Amino acid sequence: MSELGLEADVVYAITKSGSHTRASAWYTSDNDAGPGINFMLDGVTLSHRFFPLIPGTVALHASSSSVTLLHEFGHAASSYSNGSVTDLGIDSPPALNNKRGRPIPGGFASYVGGSFVCDRA
Repeated sequence: MSELGLEADVVYAITKSGSHTRASAWYTSDNDAGPGINFMLDGVTLSHRFFPLIPGTVALHASSSSVTLLHEFGHAASSYSNGSVTDLGIDSPPALNNKRGRPIPGGFASYVGGSFVCDRA
């Protein structure tokens, strides 16, 4: 794609393997020296970067459902250094989707001047 002047943010690899059927994803490796828009999450400043060093990667089996495709995209589109989207069972910072930080704050993030609130229940 580079010869076309295109740069991928997320890449999919799809297989019809008879033995490897589990879906998986790797987070994006952001270019943290490049441009981006800062945002706050749980009191930490992170950045929505415009260009990756290494795109996020999704591996899917041809039999995967559309829900799996979207689920794995959420992981791959997130970033190692600017907030990774984990599965709920994984409780390790600096992830965007886990159970740490109790009690749940009313406002947990801001982006481009907007504030995002959370359902505390």
